[in-house]
Amino acid sequence: HPDQWAGILKLDSPEALVPLTDDETGKVWIYPSQLDNFIKCPLHWFMQAHGGSDRNFEANFGTLLHKVLEETTSIGYKELWQSVESKWHTLEFEATWVEKKELRKAQKMVRNLSTYLQGQKDAGYQLVGTEVGIDFELGRARVKGRVDRIEQGPAGQVLIVDLKTGSGEPKATDNAQLGLYQIAFMQDGFEKIPEGDNPLEGASLVWVNSDKPKIKPQESLEDNEELNQFFRELLDEAIDGMAAADAKFEAKIGTHCYDDHGYGNCKILLTKAVSYAD
Repeated sequence: HPDQWAGILKLDSPEALVPLTDDETGKVWIYPSQLDNFIKCPLHWFMQAHGGSDRNFEANFGTLLHKVLEETTSIGYKELWQSVESKWHTLEFEATWVEKKELRKAQKMVRNLSTYLQGQKDAGYQLVGTEVGIDFELGRARVKGRVDRIEQGPAGQVLIVDLKTGSGEPKATDNAQLGLYQIAFMQDGFEKIPEGDNPLEGASLVWVNSDKPKIKPQESLEDNEELNQFFRELLDEAIDGMAAADAKFEAKIGTHCYDDHGYGNCKILLTKAVSYAD
């Protein structure tokens, strides 16, 4: 009956479903890994952040791979794959053939990761830390999270690295997550950074779910004031949106709603409009 159609009934309550700010400080919590989700679709962000989300193989394997890198300093493919194999049983698959297919994909990603790590070593980069914590205040926000890797180059320059295992090729130039990581470094928000006054080289996305590892660099915000200002304004808008007093979040409908490779299927059933037909 039309009276039961979605969007027809009145709201049960105007109150927010969950508290969006800290009761004591009034700060809104910002997690860098969720920032791009909010910018692309505030409603999708809200559902993932407060209602849970489905995780595909790439996301689950990415978590496993981050754990491996946290526990081992090896960069050779053989050693890395042995560490992955020891944790492979923690992943779940619907069928044996699916597991075999994903196993081949995982081997490719580990091989690409090893290639990247060896290349960085050959270029004179050293590992400063993995899963390095971030905790600092930015305006009315409290930013908390972890960075995959921090590396230091031969001239002392610091490079922030975010490892990507998703199917869709990422972009780094205007990536808000990388921008927030850089701002964290500039505001001494890292729990572990190299000692001394070291310049910020920038940040990179390292995409391993391809034929070969692809490094997507983002220019240093210390060297580009225009880019620095762009990200700070973008973050201010996101912070205001996440702390929305009316707790209303816009659904930005687009191709990403059904793209499970690039973003993830929307968790709300998008029903086509009812139209007249003879």
